[in-house]
Amino acid sequence: MLTVTELIQSINSTLKDNYQSVSFVGEVSTSKLYNSGHTYLSIKDEESEVQAVLWKGTALRSTYRPKEGDQVSVEGYPTLYNKGGRFQIVITKIEPTGEGLLLKKFLELKEKLEKEGLFERKRPIPFFPKAIGVVTSSSGAVIRDIDVKIKERLPSLKIYLVDVRVQGAGAADEIAEGVKLLSQSGLVDLIIVARGGGSLEDLWPFNEEKVVRAIFASKVPVVSGVGHETDTTLCDYVADYRAPTPTAAAEYVTPSRVLLLKDITQLESRLFETEWLNRFSVQVDESGERLDRGISNIFQKLELRLRSATEGVKRIEPVRVLSHLTSKVSNLEEKMQIGAAQKLKLLRSQIKDLPSISFAERLNKVQFQQSRLDRSVIVNFKGSRDSLISLAKRLKALSPEVVLKRGYSIVENEAGLPIPPVQIKRDDTVRIRFSEYKITAKVTQT
Repeated sequence: MLTVTELIQSINSTLKDNYQSVSFVGEVSTSKLYNSGHTYLSIKDEESEVQAVLWKGTALRSTYRPKEGDQVSVEGYPTLYNKGGRFQIVITKIEPTGEGLLLKKFLELKEKLEKEGLFERKRPIPFFPKAIGVVTSSSGAVIRDIDVKIKERLPSLKIYLVDVRVQGAGAADEIAEGVKLLSQSGLVDLIIVARGGGSLEDLWPFNEEKVVRAIFASKVPVVSGVGHETDTTLCDYVADYRAPTPTAAAEYVTPSRVLLLKDITQLESRLFETEWLNRFSVQVDESGERLDRGISNIFQKLELRLRSATEGVKRIEPVRVLSHLTSKVSNLEEKMQIGAAQKLKLLRSQIKDLPSISFAERLNKVQFQQSRLDRSVIVNFKGSRDSLISLAKRLKALSPEVVLKRGYSIVENEAGLPIPPVQIKRDDTVRIRFSEYKITAKVTQT
């Protein structure tokens, strides 16, 4: 008789000799990862279930991590676990199959295209398109739903249909070619790519790389209306707008005729209400004209004052005025001397007429009067001199030479006379006088 251990060892030896490798497909019903890094799974079909183990070392060599509900393809070998006598498959290779495999391809391609930046661009959808292109099957309900919705909202909108297969072999090629054809036609303002709902396998043509790149290369915006709201394809990611359904896509790209008429009515009402703004605008223009005229008058007055001041400065000749004042002081001094001599003569005459006064007293009186007269002459002369000096300082401050030393200049004609700005004309030759020198210039612009 065999012991339990010997029995299990015998069965394991038989399994190893006859079933060195087995392959099968099924659905992962349970999957549990332990701290050791080993994963224990249950894989089933409609009638049976088998236990399996994925050792840590095997799992590390694969990018796929099985999870409950996945359809998988398994390779391995059968064995009996000694301690529990449990039959299990030791997995050497496991991959998703069916929708699981498609999902893996979907994620890998999505990651690749996302890194290239194909999903970042989102162009604006025209608000009022003149014509749209539709890439879908002509025999399905999708095109009828799109047509009904567009005629309901904007009957005048033209629709160009490219009939393609939306499922099965060759569908992706036809869809990509349809997008390219409409894009290069110059007939449409945007394109709708559409089909009804279905499984991942049914919708797979809209996940093909050639279709995604065709949409990205389109010269006009593209709206994706593929599947139902819960369905997601790579077309949705690359499209400029993703609609939850084909009907929603048609509704999104067409403005409602009723709403447009309502907006027009509201705009007309607002335009009527803003007529006061037009009247206010006219008043502003009139006020602006009056302001311009007022400013022009102010500048004309300032120009006249400047011309008058220029003429006044031209008439000031400091040398001539100073000579005149000097001559006037000299005449005054001469008159004062003559007056003093006459007064002295009168006093001497009066002294002769006073016999009761001694000669010494008369002499003292004369000397006293002469001293007073001398002081009076000196005081008057000093006052006149001070007045002359003050007038000379004031005159010097008004002198154009002083003004020129402060950095100003005087524009003169060829005769050396200052010229008012209004008299300067283009092509005139003028002289510009500075403090230290003069230059000759030709007027090129006034």
